[in-house]
Amino acid sequence: MRLFVLVPLALAALPVLAAAQRPGETLTTRLVPPARVGAFRLAAQGQLEGRVGGQLQYRTPDGAEITANLHPLPPLSSCAAACDSVTVDLAATALAASPARLAHGADIDSVAVERNEVVGAPYAGGVAYGRRLVVGWLSEGARMRVDLSLFALGSYVAEVRSTFRPGPERDSLAVRFGREFVEALGRSAGEATACASGPADPEVIRVTESSRLGIDSLRRRVEPVLAGFGFRLDPAVKDPDAWRSAPLEGWPTGVDYGPWARQASPGFVVGVRLEESAGTARITVTAEARCAPVSPGEDARSLELALELMTARAVLAQVEGKRAPR
Repeated sequence: MRLFVLVPLALAALPVLAAAQRPGETLTTRLVPPARVGAFRLAAQGQLEGRVGGQLQYRTPDGAEITANLHPLPPLSSCAAACDSVTVDLAATALAASPARLAHGADIDSVAVERNEVVGAPYAGGVAYGRRLVVGWLSEGARMRVDLSLFALGSYVAEVRSTFRPGPERDSLAVRFGREFVEALGRSAGEATACASGPADPEVIRVTESSRLGIDSLRRRVEPVLAGFGFRLDPAVKDPDAWRSAPLEGWPTGVDYGPWARQASPGFVVGVRLEESAGTARITVTAEARCAPVSPGEDARSLELALELMTARAVLAQVEGKRAPR
């Protein structure tokens, strides 16, 4: 099987907390790629162009390969509900109208859409809506086929793609992989840590800002700033411009959480990433709660997102050398 990469979908903010969010602040979903899907093992992973979304390559011992990409949901001005499903339909319709795009890189004699169907896959206690396209083409006398499935996963769209010579075994393998991959992602999004108040919501706050400081100065600031809040670094993160904390049991030091701080801390994990383009440095901070907060009289999900937002803003301000926001 040969691998092709779909043009990445654009990152966008979701409508949740729109009134409280500022430019550069978005929500994403914490998804943990499964290490194994049926006979396939995760062979390589990385980020899509622009560090947005994830690109995963799975391989069997006999060399069969499937690509699975996770695209953050793009903005749709005309969409008020079920935007993930709308995005999947729009993408599938566009690809079906230009099937040669799925055979990119090949010298094509003829190309045709062989299947264009609605599919579903178990996901986080329900069923994820999906579309499946099968496109066949003839190139220099050889027949090839690409099997592409898109699944709506809330704040993400999952794309599962394989390219191979036609045959019922390969067809069946691609369909089965897609269902099992989405089902495994659903388990990772809904898994609970041992939390007295229940698992955290899978959506995670992301705050991004261009910095007035140079990237070298920012690199020197990140670790002392995280230590000042009480965070220890996760040693598994090896990227020189990315840091991730281990879970913090109590409340971060120096952040005014108001009356909520009288309750048990939901246990935060924060991440910091630095990027430089055209001489300008950008800081991205993510914050996620590990458990649902204790929320007497409050909506637990809204409170969790508010606490994550306060944490991310406080870390970003300190890295940038500003006074922490109130």
